[in-house]
Amino acid sequence: MKRFNVFIAMIIFASLACSLPGTAPSEEVVATATIAPVDTATRTFTPGPTNTPTYTPTLVQITQRVPSETPTLTDTPLGATNTAGPTPTLTPFLVELTVSRPTNCRTGPGKEYDVVGSLVPGVTVPVIGRDGTSQYWYIPNPYVFTDYCWVTGEYATLTGPQFLVPLVEKGGTPTPTSTLTPFIDFTVKLGGKQTCDGSHWLNFNIANTGKTFLQSVSIVMTDKTKNTTRSTTTDNFPLLISCNPMSFDDQISLSDSDVRVSGPKFDYNFQNNKISITMKICAADGLQEPCATKTINLNQ
Repeated sequence: MKRFNVFIAMIIFASLACSLPGTAPSEEVVATATIAPVDTATRTFTPGPTNTPTYTPTLVQITQRVPSETPTLTDTPLGATNTAGPTPTLTPFLVELTVSRPTNCRTGPGKEYDVVGSLVPGVTVPVIGRDGTSQYWYIPNPYVFTDYCWVTGEYATLTGPQFLVPLVEKGGTPTPTSTLTPFIDFTVKLGGKQTCDGSHWLNFNIANTGKTFLQSVSIVMTDKTKNTTRSTTTDNFPLLISCNPMSFDDQISLSDSDVRVSGPKFDYNFQNNKISITMKICAADGLQEPCATKTINLNQ
């Protein structure tokens, strides 16, 4: 009986010890979880519907890129053929010509050729070609006698690259001077007798009736009564009235009328004497051909 009581007392003491707060067991408590068995049955996977996105492309304008590096230029030796690509077409440079004074236009590059027109200051014409000396230039004829003609470069001013003007065959056939006369023509009338300080002379009125400008003049007056001769030659047309200062016309233009010019002076009064007057007018300075000549007889 005594042992039974001791056993009961021990059980009660153990129960009270477990329920006392702050009293930890002497060994680590291991929690035991119940694990469900794995289902090893084969499962079938059925994929869902596939959603394919729709792509709408956007057009992007590509800007051509310019190389930043400097291209290398290769010199082609003179006479070599460039095989790198087609040869570019060279656009002719325009060369133009003007003159500072009226200039004859001829059938060839020389004064021995026919005059078929003239070029006046203020008119600009294109240059078609040049002769071998580059002293004459081939231009469209301002007149209707020929399509083209030659002008000297003596009074000419050219603009543009003259070295690119091509050479042109001379063309035309020089003809005798006599055939040039129709292009040079004029009429002359007396313009009155003048006197100053014992000198006496005649003035003349000239009209250009030809096809080109008149540049130089020669006047020869012969007094047949006294058998004396006086003459004057100039590259312009001087006019002296009484004792006034002398004036000049550089040339006589086309269709000009009543351009006045003075003749040579005499140191005596030749009035009422028999006078023969020969006037020669030319289209170039220095009485160079072509020229035309007129004769007037007074008191004959």
